[in-house]
Amino acid sequence: MKVKELPIFDEFIRVRGDTFINEAAALMVDEGVMDVIVIDDKDRVIGVVTLFTLLEQVLAKGLDASRVTCGEIVSRNYATITKDSDVTQGITKYMATQVSEGSDIPGLIVVDGDRLVGLLSVGDMLAAVTSRRQYKFSML
Repeated sequence: MKVKELPIFDEFIRVRGDTFINEAAALMVDEGVMDVIVIDDKDRVIGVVTLFTLLEQVLAKGLDASRVTCGEIVSRNYATITKDSDVTQGITKYMATQVSEGSDIPGLIVVDGDRLVGLLSVGDMLAAVTSRRQYKFSML
C-alpha cells in the first residue's frame, strides 16, 4: 500500500522560521497541538518546534519568547516520506529514526520533492499494514 492511499493530515500548524516563539506557542494553544512544522518561504521543511523544545530551549533558559524565533530552536529530529513510498518502508524509516536519534513527532513528514505536503501518523501506518480483524481485536 502506498502512502498516498492513506489519510494524510494536511491541516497542521506551519510557521516560518522567523516566527517568534510566543506567536507559535499561542497557535499551539489555540489549535490544541503539541508541535508546529517550521518551513521556509518555499514551503521546505526546516524542522519542528515541539512543546518540549519550547520548554527546554526557551523557558528553562529564561529566554524571552518574544525575541527567540522558531528557526533558532528548531529540531531536526524527524523523518520524511513521499506519497509514492510504500507504507511498510515508512514504518521501517520511522522506527529506524526513533532507534538512532528519536523523533520529535509521532509520524512522518510527507514531502513532494523538498516541499511540505502533510503529516502521516504512526497509527495510520500501522492500521494500514495490519489486517482489519487484528486491528479490531487490538482495540478491544
